[in-house]
Amino acid sequence: MQIEVQAVDNPSRSRAGLTSDRLVLFVRAAGLLAALLYVTVGPLNQVQLFGDGSLFSYAIAVQESWAYHWHNIPVRLVVYVLAHLPSEAYIGLTGDVVGGLTLYGLLFYAAPLAGLGLTWAADGSPGRGIFTLACLSTAGLLPLVFGFPTEMWFAHSAFWPT
Repeated sequence: MQIEVQAVDNPSRSRAGLTSDRLVLFVRAAGLLAALLYVTVGPLNQVQLFGDGSLFSYAIAVQESWAYHWHNIPVRLVVYVLAHLPSEAYIGLTGDVVGGLTLYGLLFYAAPLAGLGLTWAADGSPGRGIFTLACLSTAGLLPLVFGFPTEMWFAHSAFWPT
């Protein structure tokens, strides 16, 4: 006995799949666009110099961010190592404070884009569902802490790939 299976053309199911595919594409595009906007808008508008960021920027400008702020908050060590140290080193080597603060802004605001890149590389789920959720989170949740507090900006960027 042989059973023959025929595909049934169901237009509503096709439309639902198409809508779902478009939604996934939209969410991914929104996440990547948001991450690109952060790394562009933040440094170009020198957001790192305002609010909470002004303390960090001052500490970098005088090349004393460990003594000013980080020595008593070890949980923020990742931000210090990935954004502050390279910026202070640049200022120390070149004497260019504006360039060092721009570098700090670029490194800081590039974290979400780097996080999405690592998530894409690590995501082995069907249809890259984890990457899609990371994009949704980057576009929808990350703006709520745009720029500050620093540890949350980096924590979000590290959460999805890990």
